[in-house]
Formats: sequence, structure tokens, C-alpha cells
Amino acid sequence: TKLRAGDTRFGSLELEIVDVGLLGEDGVPVVQIASGDSLHIEIVFSAPEPVPSPIFSVAIAREDRQVVCAVNTTAGALVLPTLHGQGRVVLHLWRLDLVGGKYYVNVGAHERNWAYTYDYHSRVYPIIVARTKGKEGMVLPPHEWELEYPERMEA
Repeated sequence: TKLRAGDTRFGSLELEIVDVGLLGEDGVPVVQIASGDSLHIEIVFSAPEPVPSPIFSVAIAREDRQVVCAVNTTAGALVLPTLHGQGRVVLHLWRLDLVGGKYYVNVGAHERNWAYTYDYHSRVYPIIVARTKGKEGMVLPPHEWELEYPERMEA
């Protein structure tokens, strides 16, 4: 999917998201991961004029647009300084415990009080989580089954 103003992209562009990378554990770009793998989302930005303490956000949504994960730099206790010029922020998701399917990683840059959006990319960066047999829902937490069963049943 390409960036299209008013469709997959909107914002004032005072701070522009110029590139987004979806990276695996080894830092190599990925299009598919297994449930439970890490995912690192690299957002390269450009601010031609100083932008005081912007907020960056990442939301992961299913194909039906249901958001399954949404985080931002304020919730992650990363207060950014005034940004001027080019740089990058990286979100490290150490475990992405989603059931198999196609998802989109939506990224945004917002005014420091959430008053408006500088740049937002929606449904542009797909990521496939490999199919998981016999699993439903949205989240696949780390889990293990255990059976406690007497060798002989008492009548």
C-alpha cells in the first residue's frame, strides 16, 4: 500500500515520518514473524523547523481495523526534547504474542498535548504473524498445559 494524503496518510507535516522499518530480532527487515517473536519498529523522521516534545505512536491493527496494541512515547515514559532536523525513534516490542494473521503497523507523530497530528501513516506497513493451529482470539500469551492425573482412579 502506498501513502496517499487523506487516505493512508494525514497530518500537518511540520514533522514528517520519512521512513518506517519493521525489523526482526537481528535488525533485518521482516514481512512475517512467528507469534512470540520480537518486532522492532523504526521510525525515521524529519523536522525542518523545531518541534517541541512531539509524541510518537504505534498501533497494531487487524485487517478489520480492530486495534490489538497501541503504545506511545508518553505511555512509555520517553519524553522527547525539541526535535529539529532528522532522527529516528525505535519501538522495541520484545514479544508480539498475537495469533496468526495479517496485521498493519500504523505509526504517528503528534503535537506534545495531542492537539493535532504532524504525520500519521495508516494501513501502509503490513506484518504477517505465521498461522497458529487451533488458536482463536487476538492474543496468544506464552502458555503450557499440564496434567495432574493419578495413575489409578479411586472408585
